[in-house]
Amino acid sequence: MVHVGIDVRSLDYEQMTSRGIGRYTLDHLDALIKSLPSWKFTFFNESGVTPEPLASYLQRYPNCQLTSLNYLHTSNLDLYHIPDLMSIIPGYDSGLRIAPPYVPTTATFYDLIPLVLREDFIDLWTENPRTTYLTRLSQLKESSVHLLPISDYTANDLKRHLDIPQERMSTIYAGLAPSLGPRTPEKVDQVKIKFAINRPYLLSVGALDRHKNFNTVLTSFMHVSQQIPLQLVVVGSFCDPYFTLYKKYVAENNVQGIVFTDFVDNETLATLYSGALCHIFLSRYEGFGLTPLEAMACGCPVITSNTSSLPEVVGDAGILVDPLDAGTVAESILLFNSSPEIRQSLISAGIQRAQKFTWNNVAKKTEAAWNRLLVNSPIAVTTSRIPNNISQHTSNKNIPPAASYRESGYSFCIITNGAKPDKLRQTISSIIAQKMPSSEILVAGILPSEISPENLTYIPMKDAADNGRLGDMRNAMCRQARFDHLIVADDDMIFHEDFYPGLLKFGEDYDLLSPRILNCDGSRYWDWAIQSEIEQRLISYQESSHQQYIT
Repeated sequence: MVHVGIDVRSLDYEQMTSRGIGRYTLDHLDALIKSLPSWKFTFFNESGVTPEPLASYLQRYPNCQLTSLNYLHTSNLDLYHIPDLMSIIPGYDSGLRIAPPYVPTTATFYDLIPLVLREDFIDLWTENPRTTYLTRLSQLKESSVHLLPISDYTANDLKRHLDIPQERMSTIYAGLAPSLGPRTPEKVDQVKIKFAINRPYLLSVGALDRHKNFNTVLTSFMHVSQQIPLQLVVVGSFCDPYFTLYKKYVAENNVQGIVFTDFVDNETLATLYSGALCHIFLSRYEGFGLTPLEAMACGCPVITSNTSSLPEVVGDAGILVDPLDAGTVAESILLFNSSPEIRQSLISAGIQRAQKFTWNNVAKKTEAAWNRLLVNSPIAVTTSRIPNNISQHTSNKNIPPAASYRESGYSFCIITNGAKPDKLRQTISSIIAQKMPSSEILVAGILPSEISPENLTYIPMKDAADNGRLGDMRNAMCRQARFDHLIVADDDMIFHEDFYPGLLKFGEDYDLLSPRILNCDGSRYWDWAIQSEIEQRLISYQESSHQQYIT
């Protein structure tokens, strides 16, 4: 039985599950579990508490379970998958840092919109999210993770902008919910009454971020509505700040015929698609473009952009236009209104085209990529993932199983908010002075500019440092640590010159005198209280105190 671990932390965040990536993740998982009943799936999140979106999966499928990241490194996984690699929600640690070493890993990749359209995204972001996003891209480029882009266009972007080789990618596309399809005229009439739709209507669906280019949709509609009776129905969440801006613009300029529906359920959305004159989607960039596919499946002809992945999705089953050319868009709308034969031919072509994109096909492509990784991986499917050259420490019952995934040695993990550069420099110098043969220094938080990162591994976590999230910084360092003994320190600690000799002298009994943390998968920590007299300590602070705690 193949055992697959899935990072489902993003499903703990409502802002993720209500948007496209969350929907994609849930549909993808559902298809995989259905198509691979003999495989075992373990979902991992921070708490081990089942997020609501996954509750039904655990009830329906006996080959699924959910547990905490505490057990990630001891779960004997054959594969590991990251559905959301690029989320920069505060506190959401990089999936690449969490991924277990020596386990073949895949990650779904959606788009490079923030990088390609940086003037609308990362150039406008504050320092922390911008740094986080660019750091993730750097991690991705340097990693060996196998990417599962949702379109060939996204794969080409990864190659063009990040130099990701083709052999590290397998396009899997996206699928449609089986429930999507044309609705009856009676249902359409009911929905039209509900939203006060009394004329033929165009349908716009989804967020209205700047790259979605709603300005051209609005301009085209205002031009055409002067020639024929027409309404524009806009489906999307009122929580979207862009919706608020456009609603305000429409009201202040007395633009007639526009209906903002707020978020609607899937049945209502399918019915709105079914009754529309056409679906209009003029995004400047999409990693896949799901709403045109949904529209085609429901018998709604499509006018969409001739850019990015959209021609790949729509093919010749819709009208492709320059998304900034409002005149051509207006002509296409008028064509649908005046030529029912052309409209009907594209409806038929759209329904046929949509049938090619199923979640079952996505699952099969994913399975094929996973099987290739299993065959080609230097780590065979086995009951143990521990390479022979890694010390397993099986004779030491005090070290948890997770320690067997690290090399034998010491990782010094320093937390800093950057406010004490002189003390931090002394801390680092005191560690280097130990001249320990198997050791490293990791620093998480804000590294002062006057401190050189030459002899250490720096993990920038400004937001966590500014907001005092010590646990997040400890997690990040412990997950990235190379060695099996971890020493977590503040940036004002001085390691005594007798520290390393003390390790050699006291051996395992040294636990009584040091803040060594043995749980090296970074999942849980316990503090060692040093209550000995100062002359007995092998670690000293600059501030003297009878009781010292390393947290």
